[in-house]
Amino acid sequence: DEAVLKRMPRGFTEDHPAARWLKYQSFVTGRMLTDRQVTSRRLPALLEEDFKAMLPLVRWLNGVLGLKPAEHR
Repeated sequence: DEAVLKRMPRGFTEDHPAARWLKYQSFVTGRMLTDRQVTSRRLPALLEEDFKAMLPLVRWLNGVLGLKPAEHR
């Protein structure tokens, strides 16, 4: 897999508790939607629920990268 490092990032040992995850260069989340869901009037609400579920991961990744939280709109 090209998005996975062969060696640990500098500063981390091979036996680090998060070694498996530290080698990844990117993360992707997703889920399958049915044709009915995609064409439903409820699609925006479904997507909002999914984005809310991803928010803790996004916030954690941004924090690890030293990025400031987005302003609330």
